[in-house]
Formats: sequence, structure tokens, C-alpha cells
Amino acid sequence: MDAAGRTQYLYHPFWRRQKDRLTFDRALSPARSLPTARRRVTARRLRAEREPRHLSTFPQRAGRSGIPFSAVDINAYVAERTGGEFTVKDFRTLHGTVTAAVCLAAAGPQKSQTARKWAVAQVMRDVAEVLGKTPAVARVRELLVG
Repeated sequence: MDAAGRTQYLYHPFWRRQKDRLTFDRALSPARSLPTARRRVTARRLRAEREPRHLSTFPQRAGRSGIPFSAVDINAYVAERTGGEFTVKDFRTLHGTVTAAVCLAAAGPQKSQTARKWAVAQVMRDVAEVLGKTPAVARVRELLVG
């Protein structure tokens, strides 16, 4: 248990490396699905413009009813639009990784190991802010660092 009363799990290092490798190998798949998702959303919008009563995208539906959506609802929506078995986490990981790459590129080469560590720490803070996470959570759960 941590200080907040949450159960903390420790995983075997080999298992953790395997899971991280699978996540890393899968990372670009959501990016590859974006053109399909855009075509589907565009087609749906065009149909909705012809028949407005059939428009039921998540933002409008949530806005009208005030009913929050579960993670299952949102992940089903993402899978339907992308034609794949992706979740919001896949896209959040992709977004965090791209943000980190852009921030590292902006920081440029660092001459010393200390400067590199400071630059990486700043990137983690920047990514955490973009994702609404703490830097520690962003680094461990939302980035592909493999």
C-alpha cells in the first residue's frame, strides 16, 4: 500500500521488459489507423449533415444528456473509428511519446550527462503537464522509452 492507501504491485523485471517491448512494438499502430478513423468520422459527418437526427457522436451525446461515458464506451468508440483494437491509452501513449520527442528535439544536444538529465527531467514535466499526469506517472505509464 502506498501513502494514499492504493495497492502497489511489483512485477518481475523480465515480465515488465516483455510488456514494455509489446507496448513499444505496438506504438505506431494507432498512428497508422488515423487515416481510417478520419475517413469514418468524415463519412459519418457527411451522413449526419444529410440526416441530422442520426448524429450521435460522443461529444454531442454527452453534451445533450449530461450522462458521463465509461472507459468501455469510449474505448469501443475508439475501436469502431479506427478499425482496430486500440484504446484511449494507446493514443495517450502515442501523444506522450510524440510530445517527448518534440520537446527533446527542441532542447537540442546537451554537452554533459548532467545537462542531459536536466533536459530529460524537463521533458517529463512538459509531457506530464500535457497529459495531466505527474512526471513519474508520465514517464512510467505514458511514454515509450524502450
